[in-house]
Amino acid sequence: MECIRLLGRGLTVPQVADLVECNPVTVRDAVRRFTGGGFDALADAPRPGRPARVTGKDLKALGALLDTSAAAGVTGPPVSCATGWSGNGVCGCQRRG
Repeated sequence: MECIRLLGRGLTVPQVADLVECNPVTVRDAVRRFTGGGFDALADAPRPGRPARVTGKDLKALGALLDTSAAAGVTGPPVSCATGWSGNGVCGCQRRG
């Protein structure tokens, strides 16, 4: 929506892309979607694949556990054992959280 608003104010596609920090192709795609279906067409389509099983509540709890364990000098493997998550899962959630 921001792209459309900025273009409506007279900015060029490259200027808008620079302001919203995206590729000009992305701005042009947004214009095409808007032209074809208005503001409703700008919403992203549902993503394919299995939905995430980790909720925001899970991430918050993991963050608290990681903060506590880091203060105590505990590393990733014990946290992984305590949560039942794989080491990669814990690391992935750290990056997302």
